Amino acid sequence: MSRTNASDPVTVSPLLHLPESAWPELDRAAFANAFDRSHDVFDDQGRGARLKPSTRDSIRYGYRRWLGWLSSRHPALLAAPPETRASPEMIRAFVAHLRETCSPRTVASQIGRLHDGLRFMFPARGWTWFKAIKTRLERAVPAAGRKPIEITSQRLIDASLARMDAVDLALATTVPGVSRKHLQALALRYRDALLVAIATFSPLRRTNLSQLELGTTFRREPSGWVIRIPGDLVKNGEPAEADLEDWLNIHVDRYLAVYRPLIFASQHHQGLWASARGRPATGDALYNAFQAEAKASLGLHLTLHDTRRIGVTTWAVHDPVNAAGARDLLGDRSDRILAQHYNLASGIQASRNMAKVIGSLKGCK
Repeated sequence: MSRTNASDPVTVSPLLHLPESAWPELDRAAFANAFDRSHDVFDDQGRGARLKPSTRDSIRYGYRRWLGWLSSRHPALLAAPPETRASPEMIRAFVAHLRETCSPRTVASQIGRLHDGLRFMFPARGWTWFKAIKTRLERAVPAAGRKPIEITSQRLIDASLARMDAVDLALATTVPGVSRKHLQALALRYRDALLVAIATFSPLRRTNLSQLELGTTFRREPSGWVIRIPGDLVKNGEPAEADLEDWLNIHVDRYLAVYRPLIFASQHHQGLWASARGRPATGDALYNAFQAEAKASLGLHLTLHDTRRIGVTTWAVHDPVNAAGARDLLGDRSDRILAQHYNLASGIQASRNMAKVIGSLKGCK
């Protein structure tokens, strides 16, 4: 095997992201001025501070990539005022660089982050030309082809209820003196099945599911358990609300009375979805738990986002007259998206009708 001699030149990989500690002082000051939460909310210069933390982090990530490219390809420009570095020619060159290793969707996303960063940092410059480039890149992204999910919400709910019943049976037949670890495993299985039921009944994004807290966003009222998430915590800015039905209230009550107390340190926090780490489960953890539970119960690869797609399809199957109201499940006002689910629902209903016809013909023999 050959060895590298000490005299051989060392190949240094180009820097993709410039660490924030290495940013030019003008860039650090401009970014802080635009996105630092210490600014008055009515101060136009700090208007980026009103964005969600995840959005600010995404913009910071994009700006780091831009500065990383400049530092490796055009280092002299780092000494120039930040707002003067971006020109149509420079952005086209940056896009060409990104295309070497990134998909069209990632390129469009990266350029969108940089555009947002610059427009918040230097709003007086307008950036109309940059917005036009960003828009063209977004429109050029190929439509994501997703295989239709030909099931309804009822199938998901039935599977989750069956899984909770199975956990109840396992607990009832557990021998005395079993380890706490075994009991916690049962509790987590019940929790995950309940997660599927609630996420199907009220299709929330992973972040909002993780924000369900006993007594506040998830509380008991005379009519039963309700979800009340304020609009400032929801992606589309509109409150997420749902009143759970009696059949689901029964399982929530049982989870809180029997299973949640078996999960490590659950008494020390108010998160609905207690985790074995002694704190509320994160959005990513719930996302993974949902996938694993759907795979175990139905043998299907489903994500939390799929519950919203399935919900719209279910609505279109069972209440086609009022199906337009189902767009609220998606948090999307696009009639095109709604039509996709309605067409799928129509196909499912047609298949059912055909099955009935075939069944009746068989009965005539």
